[in-house]
Amino acid sequence: MGKNAAYFLLGGILLLAFSTGTARAEYYRYKDAKGVTRYTDNLGEVPLDQRKAMTTYQSVAPKPKEETKDAAAASGKGKDGKASEAEKSLADQMAALNAEKAALEKEQKELSAQRTALESERAQATTPAARTAVNDKARAYNERVKAYDARRVAYEKKVKDFTAQRSGK
Repeated sequence: MGKNAAYFLLGGILLLAFSTGTARAEYYRYKDAKGVTRYTDNLGEVPLDQRKAMTTYQSVAPKPKEETKDAAAASGKGKDGKASEAEKSLADQMAALNAEKAALEKEQKELSAQRTALESERAQATTPAARTAVNDKARAYNERVKAYDARRVAYEKKVKDFTAQRSGK
C-alpha cells in the first residue's frame, strides 16, 4: 500500500473512531511538489515551503442523538437507559483518546510557534556566537519534535487498536 493510501486509510480510521464523539480536529490543505492538492491532520507532513499557503480547517462536532428505549436496549444499555459496563469502558477509552489528542494538538501548535520563533531568530543571528546559540536551540527543538512524533505515532496506534476493538476485529 502506498504512503498516500495509508494516510487516506488512517484518516478514515480516525474519522470512524471519533464519529460518535464531540472531538474537533484541525486539518490542513496544501499542494505537494507535483501540484496535487493534499489533506492531512498532521502539520508535520506539510512541507515548510507550503505552510504559508496552506489552508487550515476545523472539523465540525456532530450533534448528539437522542435514544429511544428500544434503541438503548439494542445498544447494550439497560431498560433504564444507562450504559452497560462495556459501553462505559469504551466511553472511558474514547475520553482518554480525546484528551491525548487535545494534548498532542496543543503541543503541535506550541512546536509550530517555537519553529517560527527559531526561524526569526536564525534570520537575525549575525555573529558566530548568536548562530551557535540558535543552532543549540534548534537541536533542542528537533529533539522535542522527535519526542512529539513518537507520542503521535503511539497515539495513532491506540486509535487503530480502539477502532479494531469497537468493530470486533
